[in-house]
Amino acid sequence: MKNIAVVGEQLKTEISDTFEKAKEVSDKIRDRVDTTYRSIGKGIKRAKTAAEEAVDDARDEIKKHPLTTVAVIGAGAFALGLMTGWLITRSKRNG
Repeated sequence: MKNIAVVGEQLKTEISDTFEKAKEVSDKIRDRVDTTYRSIGKGIKRAKTAAEEAVDDARDEIKKHPLTTVAVIGAGAFALGLMTGWLITRSKRNG
């Protein structure tokens, strides 16, 4: 009977140790997830701020040089139209 009691106590101790280790691992994982979540949040805020600054800079440049902006956009649209036309006629000849 004493052996059964000793084995029972050892089993209780082992189970208790196992649960404690599982809790420690769970706490470490939770801390890691929380840290990662905060880091991602900070990165998103920085990216948002950078994007807002880029938009503001673009607006300022457009206000400073409106004719140049129109010319560049027109040239880009013209080039895109030429390339699209070339690709369409090329596919018709090959197809």
